[in-house]
Amino acid sequence: EGVSLSMLVMTVFNILLSKICGQEDLVTGIVTAGRNHSDIQGIIGMFVNTLPLRNYPEPGKTFKHFLSEVKESMLDGFEHQDFQFEDIVGLLGIAGDAGRNPLFDVMFSYDTDPGTQDDTVGGLGELNVSLVPYDNKTAKFDLTLNAHETADDLLLSFEYCTALFT
Repeated sequence: EGVSLSMLVMTVFNILLSKICGQEDLVTGIVTAGRNHSDIQGIIGMFVNTLPLRNYPEPGKTFKHFLSEVKESMLDGFEHQDFQFEDIVGLLGIAGDAGRNPLFDVMFSYDTDPGTQDDTVGGLGELNVSLVPYDNKTAKFDLTLNAHETADDLLLSFEYCTALFT
C-alpha cells in the first residue's frame, strides 16, 4: 500500500485504542526529530517537536481504507512539522494544565536502529560515549507505545500511567 512500517504500526495502534476506549475520533501525539534543514544537521541540541495527529478508526472502514487515511494524516503532519506544538496550543486558545497535555493523552514513538549492535554510541577522539540503562518510573502520558525497529526485529513497549491502568 506504499506505507512505511511506522504508518502500519500507527494504524494498528489507533485501532487498538479505538477498541479500548470505544471512541472513533482519536488524537495521538507523535515525535519528530525537528532536523529538517541541512544547516542544523551538525548542531548539538534538542530540536524535537510533537505533532498531534487526528484519526478516525470508524467500525465501517476497511483496514486498507483506514491505513490510507493514517498514511495521509502522517504525511500531512510531517509536512507541517516545523510548526511548533506550543504555537498550535496557543492558536487554539487551550488553557494549560500542568498535569495534562492540552491536545492528547496518548503518544506514539517510533525509531530505527542505526545499525549499531553494541552499546557504543560514538566518540570524540579518545572519549567514548555509551548508553547507560535507565529504568524510568514516570509515565509522561496516559499511554505511550514505543516502537523500535532494528535490522531483524520490531520491538514494542508500552509505558502507561499506573493510576489509570492495572
